[in-house]
Amino acid sequence: MRGARSAQKDINNREEIYLRPVGSVLDSLKDLQHFGFDTAVLPFDPPPARVGEEFYFAVFEGIKRENISLTVEVERYHLPSRKFLKMFHDCLKSDSWITLSPGSHNEEIRRKNGLYRYSNAELEECLKMIDEEGVNCLVYFWAGQPFEREDDLKEMGRYLRKLRHKFKHVRCRASMIEIEPASPMSSNPARYGIIPQRQSFMDYYHYHRQAGHNPFLEMGYERAGCPSHKETKAVFCRHLCTRFDYRWASPFVRKTLCNFAAGLWKSGVFGLLDKMIGAALVLSVVFVL
Repeated sequence: MRGARSAQKDINNREEIYLRPVGSVLDSLKDLQHFGFDTAVLPFDPPPARVGEEFYFAVFEGIKRENISLTVEVERYHLPSRKFLKMFHDCLKSDSWITLSPGSHNEEIRRKNGLYRYSNAELEECLKMIDEEGVNCLVYFWAGQPFEREDDLKEMGRYLRKLRHKFKHVRCRASMIEIEPASPMSSNPARYGIIPQRQSFMDYYHYHRQAGHNPFLEMGYERAGCPSHKETKAVFCRHLCTRFDYRWASPFVRKTLCNFAAGLWKSGVFGLLDKMIGAALVLSVVFVL
């Protein structure tokens, strides 16, 4: 939620959208490819939807014209048009994908949290169109939202599996949502009925600099009248986690794999690996330059 309009005003003093020139975006993509990256994420989707789509049409054409071979993820908060899907399919690598983020399967929860942009029926109609155009899609859900009950989480898991089986080009994923500085939930917690555990920017800084915290299983707040963080995490792991959702794996095997990965995370192994990868990237850039 750090991209919220109010957060942009508070942090960057921005009250309107600033578009980078298409040529500048293409130059950045070519730089990524030059330095050995294979994937780029484009998370731009301002209202109204046509503004973002017109910008993307020019970017897609430029990617094809310049023979940029990156795999591209485009994050959309509004549903794409068929023209967008056709251009996406024709101009980008076949393993590129679009990410849609309805948040919750429950339309009323989306309304209460200011996240209602389309109905479930409209979403599924769009996913049908995505299948018809042969475009890959990831549908992302969030657990731990304000006004959510345990039954909502279980129903979300069922809806996630329904979409995954109904559409052949669609993957589904869920994570827990973590509060962020200057987000509407952080700035106005009473509006959402939450009790934040971090008040100042330094609270966020000190929390996130600690090793062993998994941001995909954190919330940073409790919710009045809703399951606690501990309870939410337990329901999430049982009904929504897709990290080890292998067809061959029994529930016991999946839980064992998850606990093993969690132990590695808490031990700081992944943090050490991040530093090693970062150092290797720095050295590669030095040698290339």
